[in-house]
Amino acid sequence: MKALKVLNPQQFIPVHFDGWTHFHESIQACEEAFRKEGYANKVLRLKPGQPTELKV
Repeated sequence: MKALKVLNPQQFIPVHFDGWTHFHESIQACEEAFRKEGYANKVLRLKPGQPTELKV
């Protein structure tokens, strides 16, 4: 969250939230935190194995 506040990106992609046992927060908890901080509309959640077109 600190990086988002400093960088203030137009869009961001959360990574390394699935399958890493040392992370304790679920993606749902992360998305809720993004929503509370006003970043929900900037999150781009990728689907594994699915091509995604990024708009710049």
